[in-house]
Amino acid sequence: MSSTAVLFGLLTAIFWGLSPVLSKRGFTTGGTPLLATLALVTFGTVGLWILTGITHEFQMILNALEPAAAGPFVLGGIVGTGVGRLLNYSGVKKLGASTNSAGVATDPVFAAGLGAIARGESLSFVQLRGVCLVVTGLAITVLSGGGNKRGWPRWALIIPLGAAMAYGSGAVIRRFGLVTTPTPPLQAAAINETAALCALAGYALFQLDKDALTNATLGSYTYLIAAGIINTAGLVSFFVAIDNGPVVIGSTLAGMSTLMTVGASAIFLDNVETVTRVTGIGAVVTVVGASLVV
Repeated sequence: MSSTAVLFGLLTAIFWGLSPVLSKRGFTTGGTPLLATLALVTFGTVGLWILTGITHEFQMILNALEPAAAGPFVLGGIVGTGVGRLLNYSGVKKLGASTNSAGVATDPVFAAGLGAIARGESLSFVQLRGVCLVVTGLAITVLSGGGNKRGWPRWALIIPLGAAMAYGSGAVIRRFGLVTTPTPPLQAAAINETAALCALAGYALFQLDKDALTNATLGSYTYLIAAGIINTAGLVSFFVAIDNGPVVIGSTLAGMSTLMTVGASAIFLDNVETVTRVTGIGAVVTVVGASLVV
């Protein structure tokens, strides 16, 4: 196992774990989930195209922009990144970063299930045990009494689960694209982020509540921009990790971002969120289950 893959996998978990915490801080000073999502996707788009330009030949980039080659990643970006991240950060605001992260961590279950349905991929006994652990961990987290101090309705759990389903669907669509087209993974990610940015910008432009983008304070913009930068750093770290070792290693270590979010919420969000010991146990069980599914 490459030490580089392990190091950057852990860095990914740290970056992706801190990003929701910074966003939550931005929400407390007037920021919105849409604004947070736009910040994340904007920095991701810029960062990935810079890397693509550095590492790929110009003709290769043009070939991957053909509709047949780019199509799956456009759809995956709209569903998996655009819808998924918007729901994710809506969950951060509604439930709290710690509780929401446990729900979002179930996305490998949706990816595995959708892969089994759409592409005939079989689920192993180990994966099925992982699914059971994910469900158990999620139930523990819900009953832990953690999340926003002002409380949250139990129905709101559908928000992070919706984000996980969108992430899982996007993963299946992108995998189909990587298998059936010659598009390099890095450029596929750049196309994915660009499609998500266009979809989110269109939604922001035509939504009824335009005050969601204009009423944020300077403090909220600062936190949300910082979250976007850190999230992009995590994305780059993830690509370095899977480029230097098995994808399963990078994905499993990146999945530990949930634990980082729970720990960072307990330290930096103690005035707005409750993080109990049971919340931590639920998060650990969920991450272990998700790792088995991966």
